[in-house]
Amino acid sequence: MSTFLERLEEEERDLSEKVAKLEAFVDNNPAYENVGDVQFVLLPAQLNAMIAYLHILQYRIEDLVSNKKD
Repeated sequence: MSTFLERLEEEERDLSEKVAKLEAFVDNNPAYENVGDVQFVLLPAQLNAMIAYLHILQYRIEDLVSNKKD
């Protein structure tokens, strides 16, 4: 059974991978320009929200690790 910290770390790894993939699509894929007007606006907004969520997870993990009682 995994601990709370391990679950957060797994969530952080999964989200990091998703952020990297979406970032690559938005920044480097010519197909992005053909997704339609609404998607063209929403995908970067989603990416920004995912990055904010990722940073929050990272801060939470850092806090748990630094306050861990041995």
